[in-house]
Amino acid sequence: MEQTFQVFENFKNSIILGLDFLDQQKARLNFDDKTLVLQSGITEVPLTNGENNDNSTCFTSLINDEVIPSRSEVIILVQTVDKSIKSKIGIIEPNPALVGKQNIVGATCLVQIRNNKSFLQVLNPTNVKVRLSKHTKIGKFSEIIENSISSEITENTIEINAIDKGAQNKNNEAKYIEIAKILNFDFSNSDLTPEEKQKLMIMLGTNTDVFAINLSELGCTDLHPHRTDTGDATPVRQRFYRQSPAMKTESSKHIKEMLDNNMIEPSQSEWASPVCLMTYYFIYTTRKEKVTERIVKRLAVPLTLRDDNLKSYYDSVFGGHNGIERTNHTIRYKYYWPGMYNYIQQCVQTCIQCQRAKPDAHKRPTPLQPLPVLDVFRRVHMDILGRLIVDSFTKFMEILPLKNTGAKDVADLFNNQWICRYSAPDAILTDKGQNFMSNILKEVCNIFEIQKINTSSYRPQTNSTCERNNKTLAEKLRTCIDANQLNWPEKLPSIAHAMNTSVCTESTQYTPYFLVFGKNAELLLTQF
Repeated sequence: MEQTFQVFENFKNSIILGLDFLDQQKARLNFDDKTLVLQSGITEVPLTNGENNDNSTCFTSLINDEVIPSRSEVIILVQTVDKSIKSKIGIIEPNPALVGKQNIVGATCLVQIRNNKSFLQVLNPTNVKVRLSKHTKIGKFSEIIENSISSEITENTIEINAIDKGAQNKNNEAKYIEIAKILNFDFSNSDLTPEEKQKLMIMLGTNTDVFAINLSELGCTDLHPHRTDTGDATPVRQRFYRQSPAMKTESSKHIKEMLDNNMIEPSQSEWASPVCLMTYYFIYTTRKEKVTERIVKRLAVPLTLRDDNLKSYYDSVFGGHNGIERTNHTIRYKYYWPGMYNYIQQCVQTCIQCQRAKPDAHKRPTPLQPLPVLDVFRRVHMDILGRLIVDSFTKFMEILPLKNTGAKDVADLFNNQWICRYSAPDAILTDKGQNFMSNILKEVCNIFEIQKINTSSYRPQTNSTCERNNKTLAEKLRTCIDANQLNWPEKLPSIAHAMNTSVCTESTQYTPYFLVFGKNAELLLTQF
């Protein structure tokens, strides 16, 4: 909705405001100050009856658009709304609506109006910058009688010109230095030049009001309340730590000091945490060098500063994202904390930039998944070294000697000795030998609709069913063959029978013979 309106400055005639207008503008009458507050305190209009115009009180507004940085205190230029006020002495009281609407605080100032202009001190305690528009009503000026102002200015009083961008009178430099000495700053061991020390002392003396000599000068503020939103989380109540008598005395002393200075207060909250006493100290370590033995001072880093310390020595331009050993040797030369090496190792190994930029020098095997075991004779494993054909489910095997290991011999062996006896399986798994990759074996698989599965390259574990039985077969042959090693083909049937009738203790807990034929084999020993 668009509206056209006319602004009348110094409007003298009486006007009638409707209820709809007052309701939309959130109007509020303040009879103490005789003002009409509009827009939740942003605008204030004086109430007059047209007969007794009081020129001693008027509003002040901004001359220009102002931007107040976060956590800063600035002095802004203001002007009186009443142009008839040229030169008067009075008090500017800040608009209370600034605290609720803009979250800024103004100071009540004794000022001198010159050509309708003066200054107002404003504080922004928030973490964001605040913008104030031109002509914003920022305060109210009240004239006072000059004779009612009493002063205690003496010859030793320091004059500070708040509008002078920090320029200092050279005659007051010595006084500022004397004031700074009250703060007990010690620069005897610093590497500052005499000129830098003098400038620092003048700065401290000029701003002595922002430094606290003891806890009683810190004070408290309610301008920016802090709230911790715990949501629906269950309260965490920690037990108190056991302390030595010396630590208990020290912590009690600090707690009493903070209670006496209203810095803390007793609490019965369910979110209770024990008092933790932090100690800052130097640790001396001894390092042996080639010629002499020297003592190196290393600073113990508290828990709250370890991330910043590691960021400076590792995750920075000068750190260079070095490895674990280099970063550890660089930091431990000057600093120490418990578990420092593991702390550095975890940081380096989890650094995202290093993971992307640095190549992995370690070989990592490809993650493989085991083949599913389905049913009897559904998938068989075959290997030419041990002349084995093994069922993956029952571990039942056939050990068959071969004079030749050609592709035709292997295809005939698989067809005559397994398919004709136990029917065609659903799949057969072999390595990538030439006799298994031949077209004739592929044709046999196509005829019987058998899926041909090959092992992964350089990964014999894929065919572990045959590979493990090859080792067992070789061990048994060495125990029963003759010295001339010529009768090994004759021993294969008996060895196969022994392996098929022995319990598979690591897998099925049954004999392969029982799982295939549904009963235990009749051995020679069971007949007695």
